[in-house]
Amino acid sequence: MTDQHGTESQLAWDIREKFLPLPPKSPDSEYKRLFFVGKTGAGKTTLLRQFLGINPTKHSFPPTSSSRTTVADFEAILTEFGSEYKCIATFFKKDFILGHIKDCLFDSAKSFSEKSDFDKAYDNFLEHKKQVFRLKYMIGDVRKLKNKNQSSHLDKIILKNGIKYEKYIETLSENIRKKGSEVLKILFDGKSYEDLSSENKSEYNEYIFSDIVESEYFVKCCDGIIDDILNVFNEATKHGKVEKDCTGWPKTFFCTARNEDSFMEIVRKFCSNDASEHGSLVSPIVNGMRISGPFCPLWNQRAIPKIIILDGQGVGHTVDRQNILSTPTSITDNFYKVDSIVLVDTAPQPMLDGTASILSSVITHGYSEDLIFAFTKFDQIEGTDIVDEDDKKQRVTAPIRNFAATYVDDKSLGIEAQDILCNIPDRKFIFLSSIDKIVDNNNDQKIPLQNLLNVAEVSFFPRRAPEQLKNDITNKDTNNTQTHHSKQIHNVSKSVHDKSKNEIKKNNQINKQSQVKAKENNTALNFIGKYPTLVDLGFDKTKLSVGLLKAVKIFHEKWDALLNHGSPSREPAEHWTRIKALNRRISEYNLDSYDTLAPVADITRFVQDAIFKYTTQYLCGNKFDQKLKNEILKKCSNRLALSCRPKIISTQRQRWDRANNFSGKGSTRCRADEIREIYLNGVPPKNESELISTIVKLIQNEIEKAFHVDHKK
Repeated sequence: MTDQHGTESQLAWDIREKFLPLPPKSPDSEYKRLFFVGKTGAGKTTLLRQFLGINPTKHSFPPTSSSRTTVADFEAILTEFGSEYKCIATFFKKDFILGHIKDCLFDSAKSFSEKSDFDKAYDNFLEHKKQVFRLKYMIGDVRKLKNKNQSSHLDKIILKNGIKYEKYIETLSENIRKKGSEVLKILFDGKSYEDLSSENKSEYNEYIFSDIVESEYFVKCCDGIIDDILNVFNEATKHGKVEKDCTGWPKTFFCTARNEDSFMEIVRKFCSNDASEHGSLVSPIVNGMRISGPFCPLWNQRAIPKIIILDGQGVGHTVDRQNILSTPTSITDNFYKVDSIVLVDTAPQPMLDGTASILSSVITHGYSEDLIFAFTKFDQIEGTDIVDEDDKKQRVTAPIRNFAATYVDDKSLGIEAQDILCNIPDRKFIFLSSIDKIVDNNNDQKIPLQNLLNVAEVSFFPRRAPEQLKNDITNKDTNNTQTHHSKQIHNVSKSVHDKSKNEIKKNNQINKQSQVKAKENNTALNFIGKYPTLVDLGFDKTKLSVGLLKAVKIFHEKWDALLNHGSPSREPAEHWTRIKALNRRISEYNLDSYDTLAPVADITRFVQDAIFKYTTQYLCGNKFDQKLKNEILKKCSNRLALSCRPKIISTQRQRWDRANNFSGKGSTRCRADEIREIYLNGVPPKNESELISTIVKLIQNEIEKAFHVDHKK
């Protein structure tokens, strides 16, 4: 889902779809799409490795770590034996990467100017404070080489550039000291920084940041780092086809390979975090990667499942101070694209923080029937009260069965969600142990992995014996060049894409016809031969409008508090630097969030929660089974995704730009006021607002379609 400008993640998805299209999602498709979601470090990527059949002792692909490793979208298409391995990678725009470089360079120089601790300052330079950008992957860490013999060509480059970066930091830190003294003397009557008020400190820091970042020397430093990154990129992309923009910045990389080892050798540079390769990786600038090939799970008796796996960045561990956090739109936007949502969580500590927010979103958006739980580290559960496997499972699932306790401020919503969770069958709870190790046909851990495929109703390609696999490879023509492969695959991809569009159109027509027949045969008959009225069905426009208006008001109360504008909400005010960072990402990079500050996700969540409560509490229960309610919720969530982002972002673009350009004395307050006006203008807390009217009409239309409502009564 994207607004008229398109979010960067969706635009990148569209590019990958052009080069390497996914098999269409339809009831008749042989492929099943699985979406791995969960908190950071839960084991999503480790689970992905098991389905790709990657031997972790041979290939560290995709990479895993205890910290935030996956910061790019990842899709894998498992194809039949004998097919080629393919990869399409897309990249963040240059300005976005440049923004991260500015943050890292300024933070390191400011740190050194304040504490004179160069090691700490250089750490800030090599890794973004939010762990979403690691410059060290591309430029290396010169400190690691100072006590060893720099024999390799890469070591010499890292050493040469490292000396240059140290000079950058030292010079900029001195510039910050000088500028700071000038600002305190001229604008704040010579006061020391410690004597400034909180508001004046914000103004001081913004003065310093704007002046230093816009200076000629700072721009020169950033340009030098960008040039070094491009040199690393050019070295890493020799075996493939690269497309660049008019400035020379990469847009796409496409490659093919005949066997897995060759393929891994090419693509690992685009997602690796291996410390031994720091200085030669390009993974920090990759915003998405899609691969396809005959990846076969080692535990599945040489049978490749017909699946597509989506994996992305995990939700952080931050605990919301009063309630669960809003799930990022980068996650909720994928719900409609898949057949199964696999919520990956750690068994020893289930349902904490981000996991609860995702689970809540899955339910309120209407996708509870697509939900599968996968609990990792099941073998690590210990306790004196544990007697057997059943006790372990009971401990893991207890927070789910008591999910209402997660909701601090809205118990009724929690109870409704809990009722749905209690009806999820036991077979949809998968308990996994030791999946970070090799699991093969002789390992008992293959059983829960196979159960996951069974629950997702996955089919398989024909099995291949080892000698058949060898023939599949040797019978291929290996004399074509890489460039020829790229052009050939691109043409085939276009043909498949066109065919896929026709198939989707045909399937949609068939589905619509079957849905009409099903509704006529089943739904209307519940009313014993008569078509119901909206009153019969319990539809109350007034109650719905009141609930939606309350949701909009909750959104404004939260953001009034965050913007320090006075509010009954218990949310504490956010620091000016975080509000500025959000503004900058919206204005300059076309993103809709910064860390936990996510206005689009917030308004979507509050309104979707209101729709969920209305459908569960007021629509006639015995006539609306959960499946039908979920269909209504899905339609509403899709419409919300299309409606809320433009109201908050794209139609308010000029105002976001104006807020972003505020600087100097009073700029913090002016920016907060402008953002507040953006929200009031985009989603006004009025009963007759466009958003509320649209949702009311949408729900009414969906009910009328489902039950052939009689308008005469």
